Formats: sequence, C-alpha cells, structure tokens
Amino acid sequence: MPEISKLRSRFLWFAVLACCTICLAVFSQCGGRSNNKITDEITEGKNLSVKHCKSCHMYPQAGLIDKMHWEKNVLPNMAARLGLTYWGSGYFAGKQSAVSITDWYKIVKYYTSVAPAQLNNTDSIPTVKDWGIFKLRQPKTNAMGALTTMLSFDAESKSFYTADAQNNLFKWSNDLKPKLVQRLPSPATSAAFIASAEGKKQMLLTCIGTLAPVDADTGKLVNIDLQNHKQQVLEANLPRPVQVLTADLDKDGINDHILCNFGHNRGGLYWLKGLANGRFEKITLSHTPGATSAATGDFNHDGLTDVICLFAQGDEGIWLFQNNGKGSFIKKNLLRFQPVYGSSSFQLVDMNHDGAPDIIYTAGDNADLSPTPKPYHGVYIFMNDDRMNFSQKYFYPMNGCTKAIAADFKGKGVLDVVAIAFFTLKSKPERGFVYLEQSTGLKFTAHQLPIAKKGKWLTMDVNDYNNDGYPDVALGNFSFDNLSSIANGAPVKKNEVPFIILQNQWGLQDRKAESAHLNTPVH
Repeated sequence: MPEISKLRSRFLWFAVLACCTICLAVFSQCGGRSNNKITDEITEGKNLSVKHCKSCHMYPQAGLIDKMHWEKNVLPNMAARLGLTYWGSGYFAGKQSAVSITDWYKIVKYYTSVAPAQLNNTDSIPTVKDWGIFKLRQPKTNAMGALTTMLSFDAESKSFYTADAQNNLFKWSNDLKPKLVQRLPSPATSAAFIASAEGKKQMLLTCIGTLAPVDADTGKLVNIDLQNHKQQVLEANLPRPVQVLTADLDKDGINDHILCNFGHNRGGLYWLKGLANGRFEKITLSHTPGATSAATGDFNHDGLTDVICLFAQGDEGIWLFQNNGKGSFIKKNLLRFQPVYGSSSFQLVDMNHDGAPDIIYTAGDNADLSPTPKPYHGVYIFMNDDRMNFSQKYFYPMNGCTKAIAADFKGKGVLDVVAIAFFTLKSKPERGFVYLEQSTGLKFTAHQLPIAKKGKWLTMDVNDYNNDGYPDVALGNFSFDNLSSIANGAPVKKNEVPFIILQNQWGLQDRKAESAHLNTPVH
C-alpha cells in the first residue's frame, strides 16, 4: 500500500508537471505568434514606406527624428502629400489617395515603433572661447531694429549694403552710418552687381515676396541703377526668390540671370535668358522647390558655363546642370541628403588647392516639422576626386547651422571656415557663430567668440570691408525666431544693432611681428 501511494503520488506529480509543460508551451507559442505578428507588421510597414517615400526623395530613416515629431507632425504632413486626410487623431483615405488606409497605418506603425524617444545631441565639440583673429565693429545706431535679411558688398566700389524685413535697402559709409537707398517691393535676400550695356553700374536684387513659408508667387527680380537709384522690375510673379547670379549661359554676348526660387511646395531653378531687346525669356531648369543657392563655372571643361544648385525642400541635395550648348542642360546629382536634414547652404571652394572645386555644405534649417536638436546638423566638407565625385571628409556638429564660408583669413594659403547657426539652442546662444581655424589637412580648432548677446545671425558675408587685404566677416542680426511673425505685426526691437563686423586683425598682427623682427614702428 505505501508503494501504491507513492506510485499514485508520483503519477499525480508527473501529470501536473506534464500539464504545466503543455500550458507553458501553449503560452510560449501564442506569445511567439504575437511577437512574430508585430515583427511582420513592422517589416511590412518598412517595405511600404520604402515603396511610397523613396519615389519622391531619399528614403527617410526612422532614427533621424524622434517618435513624437514623426507621429504629430511629419507623418500627417506626408499623408497629405499622398492624398490622405489627418483629422483629430486619425487618418482618412479618399478615392485619389496614393496609398490605402490599411497600408498607411502600417507605415505609421513602423516609424512610431522604430523611432527613438529622443535624439542624441552631440553638439558638444570643445571650443576655444576667445576672439580668435577678430575684433568687433558695429554701427553707431541701433534705432533701425534687428531685421536684417541681406548683406552684400560691392568689391569694385567698396560699398556695403544691407536689406531688412521692412523692405528697406541701406548703403553704409566707412564709419558705418546708414543711408536709405530705396524702399523695395518686399525684403531683399541677395544681390548681384553688374554693368549695363551702356556701362552703368547696376544692382540686381531678389525680393522674396513673403518671408513666411507659403506658396505665393509674389517675389520679384529688381534692378537698381546705382547712379540715379531708379528701380525697375525685371521679372515678377516669382515663388520666393532667394538668390540671383549673372552669366552668359548661351554665349551670345548678352547677360543671362540664374534665379534660385525657394518657394514652399512649389519653386524651382530658372534661367532668365537675356534677349536683344533687353527683355528676358524664362526657362525652367528644375521645378523642384527649395532652390537655395547656386554657383556657376565650366565644370566639365568644355567651354560652356554650367550651374550647380542646392535644393533644400523635400528632395534635398546638390545637382549639376551641365550646359549642352543647345539651349538646355543635363541634370546630374552630385550629393543627396535625407529630407529632414534641413539643407541650408553650400559653397564651391578648392580646400586642398588641387584645382578641383570641393563642397562646403551646411544642414540646420530647423523651422519646419521637427524643431528639435539634431546630431546631423552642422558643417560638412566634401572633397572632389577631380571627376566631380564627392566624398565626406569632415563634419563639425552645430545645431541649427545656417551658413558656412571658407576663406584665407591669414593670407597664407590655408582656408579657415566661419559658420553661423540661426536655429541654435536657446540654452546655447553662444553656439550661433564659430570660427574654425585650420592647421593642416582639414584639422580645425573651433573658436567661440563672445558675441551671443549682440544678435541672432540669419545672414553672413565675408569680404575685405576695410581694404587692408584680409577678409572680414559681417553678421546680419534677425532677432525673431519665427520669420512669419514680422508679417503678423510683431513689434520691432529697437535696441539691437542690425549687423556687426568681425574685423580681421591678422594683418595687423603680421605687421607687428614683422616690425618686431625689423625693429621698426607700426603705424
């Protein structure tokens, strides 16, 4: 009997154990199926996102934006471009939608599941806190307010001009006193200095129409005769033009103009072909919005002028428009960037003096759908292999970076870089300007100048303002975070200077060193 009891106990124990094992196996299989189902949905969502997003621009990786901005801002905006409607907290598809509502929710599931809760902020490169090789100069008046939208220097006449959000164009004297030149149709964003057929000095201005990011074709290309200040509109109904260049693209001896039109959802790169009667024929080189800045040159050495342009809205990247000599251009991509990068400027410059132009590029426009610090914002240097193929060789992280310019500030053949960040962190306003001093081989020392309290830098220009043979830096102050706030009647701050000049002291230092060596005084 005791043995039978033991056997019964053992049998019951094994039965319970077997039952538990079976239950655990069932639960494990159910859980596995659930996890597999979630994984399958996310994978399917990613595949669908590649299919629908890659057709318009570079595929946006989920890790480039935090989950909240994907969910609340970016995905609803993308849905609208695919013909869906976002209302309340849900999406609705119509007959014209490019994606079904089921597939769209899978895409949403993918991005909101994979995206990080917040981005890692790596904008912590060590800087030297000093004046570098510069000293401060600023206007004697600050009654104008800080709304500067353009800085431009005519190297031939040594004349310095600024424009502001109140449609004013000023010329500044050597002691930085302003003179109103003209009231413009809208804020000017760029200038080019040319001579007319009669030899009269003229100033071309892109007047943006509206600072607010909207689709309004109210921009103008304006010509000002600098002798009598007579104003003429050369081209109207432009989608927020931001830059003008002049070149003879068709080799007919008549000046043509290249116009970068940022627009909003609409924009493009235009060729204004100069005609014998003084008028222009508008030819569209690209309908892509976000044309930010361009450069011209004979990049394939065939004797014809080509155009390189940065596009910064949606399909972000740098494209070469190769002149075929037959009145049209062949478009070739040089660099392409993620649509959330916020491309803001580029410069063609030969950084290593090998005869091939390299590219300095900045990412940092942070005013759209994901205004948060981004670790990929900053200054990039792409080197040319002499065949117009570019590879990244340098990156300096800088939140909200707006523009970078390379120049030989010391006259020794080594190019340094200055950069501004309009969309800098409020907790780090001192990161709004940096002077990157190059030692050799793209090795830079970052200088952080104590100018944060002087302004918020939207524009920058590098030229020799005091005619001493060394380039200086002008920084345009725009004290509003939101560009559209001016149009909505925001009060203008009167206690800030419209710009400052960082005057290069290297020439003086060089002369002092030479004087000490020769034991002669410096005057």
